[in-house]
Amino acid sequence: MHETGTRLLVGDLVGYLLKCDPTELRFPRWPPDVFAIAGTLLRDSGAYAQVVTSWPPDTANASTWVEDIRQLSKRWRQAATTDSAPIPHEIDGWWQRLLASRALPVADIRHDASLCEALIQLFVAADEAADGVWIPGGSSDVDDAFEIEAVSLLRRNSARSTLCKQVDSSRALVLPKLHTPKGGMTIRSLSHHLALCRAEEIDPVWARVQSRSEREGLNLLLVPFPFQIRPSQFRPLWPESGLGEPSPLRNLPREFGFFEFELSAGSEGLGAWIESLMDRAEQESGPIDGVVFPELALSEDAYDHMAERVISRNAFFVAGVGDSAPTSRHHGTLNCLKFSVPAFGEVGARRFAGTTKPVLTLQQHKHHRWALDGRQVIQYGLGSRLNPAITWWENTTLHPRTLTFVSMRPSLTIGVLICEDLARQEPVAEMVRAVGPNLPIALLMDGPQLADRWPARYATVLADDPGSSVLTLTSAGMAELCVPPGRRPSRVVGMWKDARSGSPVCLELPEGKQGIVLSLAVEYMEEWSADGRGDLQTTAYPIFGGIRYVSADGP
Repeated sequence: MHETGTRLLVGDLVGYLLKCDPTELRFPRWPPDVFAIAGTLLRDSGAYAQVVTSWPPDTANASTWVEDIRQLSKRWRQAATTDSAPIPHEIDGWWQRLLASRALPVADIRHDASLCEALIQLFVAADEAADGVWIPGGSSDVDDAFEIEAVSLLRRNSARSTLCKQVDSSRALVLPKLHTPKGGMTIRSLSHHLALCRAEEIDPVWARVQSRSEREGLNLLLVPFPFQIRPSQFRPLWPESGLGEPSPLRNLPREFGFFEFELSAGSEGLGAWIESLMDRAEQESGPIDGVVFPELALSEDAYDHMAERVISRNAFFVAGVGDSAPTSRHHGTLNCLKFSVPAFGEVGARRFAGTTKPVLTLQQHKHHRWALDGRQVIQYGLGSRLNPAITWWENTTLHPRTLTFVSMRPSLTIGVLICEDLARQEPVAEMVRAVGPNLPIALLMDGPQLADRWPARYATVLADDPGSSVLTLTSAGMAELCVPPGRRPSRVVGMWKDARSGSPVCLELPEGKQGIVLSLAVEYMEEWSADGRGDLQTTAYPIFGGIRYVSADGP
């Protein structure tokens, strides 16, 4: 990227995004590309905040500006898929205003009122052009050429999803968006349908699959498996392992060590058991739309056995997966989530051996190693296994970072997180907030999900901004293993927090039960962007609708 002195110029930044010489900038035509360019200039200069100082522009009719920009965007959308179709002259005029400022330092954009107005109108027009697409069953016409091309882009860019054509995915990403924040003022406050994301270390993976259910509500079967965890499943590696192997981190201080967790052995009978549990759940609550297991619940073999049965019943399956008998030391053990969903016609779908239904399975590795400090070692009763004077790091491999989104209905786009993804600002928080999935699900290997503990605090943050409904789930075994001094064991294995239902709802598993059916209703609310556009009450909020408890024979 070229600079004059120490000041980055508008033309240099746009040329960088488009991978071309700043003197040869051509209008990209495709709205998500323009969204990325205008949004990056507005964000990096801070000029987006001008919209709350004076808006609409003096050159526009304030009483009709919203409707005017929507009609303009419809014309742009129709022209965007045909090279010969003329782009609306207003769009071209705003682009020419950008080109006239190629020699302006990016930091000075905020001081140029006419350039700010042009960039903001390009940004919001591109956003409006994307109304209703990429969400299965959304408001756009299924034969709409723009939607067909957009869906094709998401599938084509499946390794690093983006809706852009010309803006390189290593420089900026544009994704679908579900929520516009209600408070504060960021670049996210200016769009309803598109999310601008930094192209840094996270590779977003977006799957769009059509749900076979026509119901608005959801029934999720939450299975806090395993139901028992023993301290003997935690094993020290370095130091005090007795293995005679040095740590791969040769300068690791003696105050730190590594441990591994050994999963409960075997997968025999789990397939039949989950089918039986789903039978009971459906008898209690009706059709089950998805089954969720916590972090490190299953081996890869067990996952496949169970996913086959779950998919055969037209439900999706999310679970934390690990090594059933870890043998690797220097390379670390497996800790990931897998997300399988019935996927008719989806690129990459395959079939399990025991079913004819096509299945799309996505995998996302854990981003943060668990660090067990002395306090946690004691409250989990691990002192005879792991020295409380040492901070113990989970011996997992840190793979390239990905973040998975699965869109199934207008009311349901799921984003999946593993443990500290919920709490850490880096690397995924900015992208989660930008997209605002209807339902982030956090799979945990944690203690009880009480309202005064960290998962509830961070779930509340996401419920406030961007407005997502958040589910956390840990295993009954971990919940009961966690007994801080002076407290009794707890079987609160899950927590639900949405933006509409008030305080977090703690999900406690009664003795003798193996699953919780979480019923969700859907409420549609209108959200407003900072430039004054409402979304016509199309934003879906999954809200708490009650719980039932189930059990079955086994496992």
